[in-house]
Amino acid sequence: MIEQLQKGTERAVSAMDASRERSEESVTRAREVGDQLERIAEAVNQIDETAQQIASATEEQTAVSRDINKSIHSISDVATQTSENVKQSVEAGESLSKLAEQLRDLVSRFRTR
Repeated sequence: MIEQLQKGTERAVSAMDASRERSEESVTRAREVGDQLERIAEAVNQIDETAQQIASATEEQTAVSRDINKSIHSISDVATQTSENVKQSVEAGESLSKLAEQLRDLVSRFRTR
């Protein structure tokens, strides 16, 4: 009976040792998981900061694009107006040319003595 008690005690001690070892392994793994979770949290924060920077840059680019678009429309308007002014200048030049021709005809009728 003592022998059985000793064997039972040995098994109990062995089971407790195994349980202690497993507990230590679990604690070690839990620490490792905690460290990995911290690294993941840091990476997520960096990703969030980068996303905010990208969003800010996108807003700035959108504003600049609007300004460029307005400038292009202004340039187009000025070009259209310039084209119309050139047409009017050509027409005025043609008119002046005709008037000059008529004036020459009239002047040629006069004779100087």
